Amino acid sequence: MRISCTCGNTEMLSNEMENFEVHLFKFSSDSETGRISVVCNICGHESEEVLIGN
Repeated sequence: MRISCTCGNTEMLSNEMENFEVHLFKFSSDSETGRISVVCNICGHESEEVLIGN
């Protein structure tokens, strides 16, 4: 999976990313969905994304 920013920064999702910070900040009680915060280290843009489990 690739993460992209509106500034053009892009990187493959991994545990060794240099251009983005990813933080899990909310996990639902059903253990199937959650929210992550993705911050671009180049321009500082932050977005929230929803994770949906299997």
